[in-house]
Amino acid sequence: MEAGENFKDNDDEFKKLNNADNLENIEDDNSGDQNEIIEEEESEENENFNLYNVEQFELDKILNIFFNKEIFAKYKFCPKCGNLMKLDNNKNYLDGKVWRCRTKIIPHDIKINIRDKSLFEDCNIQLQIIYFLTFYCFPEKLSIEKSYLEIKNNQNLFGFKLCTKNSISKVYNLIRKKIKDSMHLDWSNHLLGDNLSVNGYPIFEIDESKIIGNNEKIYWMFGIIDRITKESRVFCVLNNRSSDNLMNLIKGNIATNHNIDMDLDDENIECPRIYSDCFASYQPNNFRDNGYILKRVNHSVWFGYGTFHTNNIEGLWSQIKRLSNNYSGITIEYLEKFCQTDDEKKEILDNWICYSLFMREIERKKLSKKEKISLLCKYIKI
Repeated sequence: MEAGENFKDNDDEFKKLNNADNLENIEDDNSGDQNEIIEEEESEENENFNLYNVEQFELDKILNIFFNKEIFAKYKFCPKCGNLMKLDNNKNYLDGKVWRCRTKIIPHDIKINIRDKSLFEDCNIQLQIIYFLTFYCFPEKLSIEKSYLEIKNNQNLFGFKLCTKNSISKVYNLIRKKIKDSMHLDWSNHLLGDNLSVNGYPIFEIDESKIIGNNEKIYWMFGIIDRITKESRVFCVLNNRSSDNLMNLIKGNIATNHNIDMDLDDENIECPRIYSDCFASYQPNNFRDNGYILKRVNHSVWFGYGTFHTNNIEGLWSQIKRLSNNYSGITIEYLEKFCQTDDEKKEILDNWICYSLFMREIERKKLSKKEKISLLCKYIKI
């Protein structure tokens, strides 16, 4: 399938998205409307049918979308006088617009870029191309090469301007990093454990898996999955799979109603159950001391019985590695060459992980094109 064919179905949808007056009140399309089906079939039969509408890529419409989706700040207050700044035309700025405040009462004339504090603040790329990459290409998993060809084949949408593959890579990397930052912030503010099983306690599975590695060095990720909601959290731990490090991640993500007077050997207490394999860092006594009940599955003997298994977390690893198989070809050699510190390596690998979790959420919930965009905007907004 050609890359452009992925977007045929959302032509009408994006016309609605670009309607600034109704931007916040878009309703789901009625799939049962026969008239719309007929019109769509007639459009596809028309030899002159245009996949993208030039009007969709008018700068003012794109700006309205970025403001209303909170990718750019909708309002700015003057740092000098505190008054609400006005949006003004200015050809000296890349987008032709600027936040401006000028007054004679307290003499000043202050201008602020409309991209200020946004994801694309330091991105010197035409806004129409950023819009195309963010709303059309990234949610559909188009590679850098395919995105470049789409831009090249539709230059009329962008005033016959092009961008390099490095520029596309920069936009993609910015989006991935913002997704990771948003996910980690959300995780730090919300502990798992609100959802209880029929037995009255939450159930989780934990495991560690190789992200990337060779015969000399391996980098690891550690994951937690809520068996009831299927919500998952995954962290890069590099080479640190110590009991203390993994327990800190568990305590930072799984709530417990631990009481020192409770008998954690009592199977009936309402305490989080955690299922794992028999990795040496998972010690029942350590979990018991922190208010959890640990159940270990010995994978050298069997893979589980009934509800006693870790199949969900094992399936998560399979999904993450499949969904990230086109993540710019990150290798051990790349990390060693371009990353000077462990923090830099961890940053890149966490971006890799959270990108996969984002794509997994799209697949798991079977999101429509419009819903994909809404989910992405939730992560990348200011």
